[in-house]
Parts: sequence; C-alpha cells; structure tokens
Amino acid sequence: DQAVGLLIGRQGVGSRDFILSLARTPPLDDDEIPSAAPAAKAGVAKKGTKKAGSSAPVVTVDLNVEWMAEHASQVVRMLPGGIDVVGIY
Repeated sequence: DQAVGLLIGRQGVGSRDFILSLARTPPLDDDEIPSAAPAAKAGVAKKGTKKAGSSAPVVTVDLNVEWMAEHASQVVRMLPGGIDVVGIY
C-alpha cells in the first residue's frame, strides 16, 4: 500500500531538520474534489519507475498535487508556532 503525506517538524539551524510526526494525506474521492474541480483533476500525476531488463515490480502512485497542497495548507493552520510542514513522503 503506497502512502503520501507530510513531514511535520521544525527546521533546524544549518542542514538539520527535526521530524516530529508524519501526517498521511487522506485519499481523495471524486465527490470530494474542492471547488476548483477542473484544476484538481488536471493536477493528477502518475509516478512510476521501471528499469529496462529489470524483474523488479513497477510501482505507480497517483498524485493529486492540488489535494496535497490543500492538505498541507490545512495542517499548517492547525500547527503551533515553530512547528511547520518540512517535507513530503
């Protein structure tokens, strides 16, 4: 089962970030598309990897960029000061 979500933490000084939690992005149903429905459907991207001659399985993940951005926006509003979304997984 493939999951996409947000890394919640604090950006540190230098090159260190401190990850405190993972927030999985909930699945998006077709009837839950926000008011920008045409734009939301246009933002779906498929990500997969395949090497020629490799017997490794192909992994495909449907990413809806607008839905991920909306989720990040909602999570940021709920976080206390000093804690932020520092990445995605």
